[in-house]
Amino acid sequence: MNTPVILTIGAVIVGLYTVDRGLAALERAELEAEATHHYQEGERKLAAGDGAGAATEFARAHTLARTDRRYRLSLARALTAAGRLDGAEAALDEMLDQDSNDGPTNLAMARLKVKQDHAREADSFYHRALYGAWKGKAPTDAVRVELAEYLASKGLQQELLAELLLLDDHDASAAGRIQVARLLLAAGSPGRAAETYRRILKEDAGNLEAETGLGEAALAQGDFHAASRAFVEALRRRPGETSIISRLKFAAMLSGMDPTPRRLASREKFERSGKVLGLARDSLARCLEGREASDEDQERLKQAEKALAEGTRATPTNERSEDRLTLAEQLWRARVAACGASTGDAADPLPPLMYKLTQ
Repeated sequence: MNTPVILTIGAVIVGLYTVDRGLAALERAELEAEATHHYQEGERKLAAGDGAGAATEFARAHTLARTDRRYRLSLARALTAAGRLDGAEAALDEMLDQDSNDGPTNLAMARLKVKQDHAREADSFYHRALYGAWKGKAPTDAVRVELAEYLASKGLQQELLAELLLLDDHDASAAGRIQVARLLLAAGSPGRAAETYRRILKEDAGNLEAETGLGEAALAQGDFHAASRAFVEALRRRPGETSIISRLKFAAMLSGMDPTPRRLASREKFERSGKVLGLARDSLARCLEGREASDEDQERLKQAEKALAEGTRATPTNERSEDRLTLAEQLWRARVAACGASTGDAADPLPPLMYKLTQ
């Protein structure tokens, strides 16, 4: 075979190879474009609350481009939203087997565990997400706030406060810092919450949420006069706002129940201490409904009944008032140990009163 023929055959082979590669690339591009279309449609449906429809779209995208982890992860997210938790968990387990340090996958698993109400596992996967690998800058603060919201919903105050103290709020928006301050209140740290609200107001004196939040922090600290001032200022900015008026009235009510001012006459302090003791007794009794009360708790409740039964017959001395308040503190500590400090009622006067008495 002569050289020209060999060169011709070689050129044909190269040409066919080039065409074949071009066709393959074109086919890949078409598949990727179709997968992207299904992915975008899935995101749209997921945002609209259609988890099942989104799962169908993401499944199609994953079938077309199996090596793209986004589609597999989005499928798991959609299955979680649709309540198909077993399928979501299987998908995420497979992905974590391939890369256990992937931040987004661990975050998706944490959210799944929240849906399953597996608190310990959810906490674990949130922390894996926090310290996992992310493409670009890791959304550390956003993930930590999400974890904090979950801990707050579970009433886990110590764990919540630990997460909040790790947040860096220097670059956070006012809305983000208000969210953190609200969580600090939920964590039983009203002093830190008040500091955060004051920093916001220093930069933005007209921030109504920060003003009302400062009032709530003052209430939680037992500073009812400071709370009233904050709510009055908030009402000045939003005249007639019923929610603010309600909290202002609540602060005034607490001031009228507070048994600690030195100016109180003996009779007034005695009556106020009786009201606090009655609230503490009722709160512990409600907490213990359906539970087996300890001998100590039963004895405290009996002592409270006896003290309250004395009513106005007892001589209203300062010592008797202090005895009532001491017993109220014991009842409250028992209540906190059994059911936590939150009663779930923002209009319950007992938690702020007891916070002030126990400091």
